[in-house]
Amino acid sequence: MAEVCKDIDAGLAALNAAINRLNKRLDNLERKQNECCDNKDKPTDLSALLKRLEKAEKDILELGGVVKTVIDDIKDILDSLGEHNENAKESQNIFSAIVNFFIDE
Repeated sequence: MAEVCKDIDAGLAALNAAINRLNKRLDNLERKQNECCDNKDKPTDLSALLKRLEKAEKDILELGGVVKTVIDDIKDILDSLGEHNENAKESQNIFSAIVNFFIDE
């Protein structure tokens, strides 16, 4: 019987702790709600937020230009590599033809 009472007491203590945690959360929510309601009639200054937004828009546009330049540069590099590979293949074919000419002779 004493064992059962200990289990019940432990369960009640855990339940009490959970209720206390929920009460603290509820108190915090009520406090935040009151702060919000207290400030509802005050004008909100969004100028700092708007400045940050304008700067972000400008930076994004500049970044878009930089990305386009990088993409164009990569395309140029790939084109150069393609031309280089074609020239190297032609040079390899010429060299192979010369070597084969002397080997076959």
